[in-house]
Amino acid sequence: MIETTGGRVSFIGDVISNEQLADWYDATADYIEVHGWTRKQLRDRKTGAVCASGALCAIVAPEMFGLVKAHVPVVITGSYTFWMEAARRTMTGPRTGKPLSYWNDHMAKDRFEVIDLFRNRAKELRA
Repeated sequence: MIETTGGRVSFIGDVISNEQLADWYDATADYIEVHGWTRKQLRDRKTGAVCASGALCAIVAPEMFGLVKAHVPVVITGSYTFWMEAARRTMTGPRTGKPLSYWNDHMAKDRFEVIDLFRNRAKELRA
């Protein structure tokens, strides 16, 4: 369960500050700007482009990034999984009602909209 109170996100006992989430969102936007954006896969093996979920995974859990295949549920234990999930749900919950991967693949217009989503959410968290 995720709770947002007092500027912190709690997921299964791990606590992440809004500042940390904002840092992740800015770094995720940077990652997409550098590596490019794609749909329907976490990372394009030929070009290195990433979807929104893939970029977030690369930032939050870089050592696991190569182990995850395109949008396939993978059970990985440890706090990185909790942080990634908390960040993902905090990002999309009230905005679209859809998971980040769905929004990326079916609703986002282009890479600029994806980058703007991450940048704007970071600003909101720092306000």
